[in-house]
Amino acid sequence: MKKTKIVRSNKPYYAAAIAVAVMGIVFPMYKLFWMIATVVVAVWVFVDTKKKNPNTVVQLETEPEYKTGIAELDEAIHAAWGHLESLKKLEAAIYDERVRAAVSRMVKACRAILAELGENPQKAFKIRTFLNHYLPITDKLLISYKKQELLASGGSNSGEIMMSVENNCITMAKAFETSLDSLYSEDVLDINSDIEVLDGIASKNA
Repeated sequence: MKKTKIVRSNKPYYAAAIAVAVMGIVFPMYKLFWMIATVVVAVWVFVDTKKKNPNTVVQLETEPEYKTGIAELDEAIHAAWGHLESLKKLEAAIYDERVRAAVSRMVKACRAILAELGENPQKAFKIRTFLNHYLPITDKLLISYKKQELLASGGSNSGEIMMSVENNCITMAKAFETSLDSLYSEDVLDINSDIEVLDGIASKNA
């Protein structure tokens, strides 16, 4: 679900203030004529700048209300929004280009999944494993990966964790996309083999 927000430009106000300042420096403001002229010029500058810098409408992602009939599943979808926000931050923060590109695919798929569940929350039954297990583990691993990136020097365990994520990031992204595809099919998602891979990496980080 998306809402719109109007962002007003501050440029017209700054431009008008500058115009007043310039007029005050150049002309004798103690005379009524120049006071009026300054007001006219400031208004003209404000209106002209306003035309050139109109207000912009920004689309904001907002979480819809999910009602699947199962409280645990509703909570899992709600938690998924938090994981999506985390992945979006990681997408901008991770240095490694290959991992960052994979995270970008995850963000795109996760956003589409949640948008579809917003319209059809009952479909969440088909991807319960993804929502309850795969998504949170992936988010946790990528957060750990980013922490390892920031370390000046890590031990052998740190390097092993990073290599595991780098070697499996494409598989991880594909599981997100498979989850999205499953929402439009009659098959229930089965990503147990991918989860085993994640569990293996996570155990190294324990």
